Amino acid sequence: MTLLKNMPEQQNPQTETFTSKSSTLEMFPGVRAGIIKQILAASDEMNIAKSLQLCTDNVVYKFGNLPMVVGKQAIKESSAGFLQNFQSIKHNIISIWESGETIIVEMEVSYTRHDNKMFNLPCCNVFSMEGDMVQDMRIYMDISPVFT
Repeated sequence: MTLLKNMPEQQNPQTETFTSKSSTLEMFPGVRAGIIKQILAASDEMNIAKSLQLCTDNVVYKFGNLPMVVGKQAIKESSAGFLQNFQSIKHNIISIWESGETIIVEMEVSYTRHDNKMFNLPCCNVFSMEGDMVQDMRIYMDISPVFT
């Protein structure tokens, strides 16, 4: 397992071999974390279509205690209503761990509602990769303070 804590990927020259269902990928630690950073950056832009470009067609998505959603179109539909509640979202990464095809991200997410009220909530996301694409996204967060 590789811990990447607020350090550029170039600072760690070790290599690891990851095995996917279709092939063996030789990667530097941090490559998959970089993919996840791109997804989170697209989420900060509130651009779900852009973030889904880095996901498999049958990607699984689970946010807190909400129902599981499967597939890009279903994720777009379920996210559209949620995003309408906010003028901005910002993911502030604290730590990222890579272990094989699993990426764990500890962060604080800042939500700004349309009434300018801001919420900073702790969050932990777990991503499962299929090669260089996200196959499964699990968001562990209590979002209820934003809606109370």
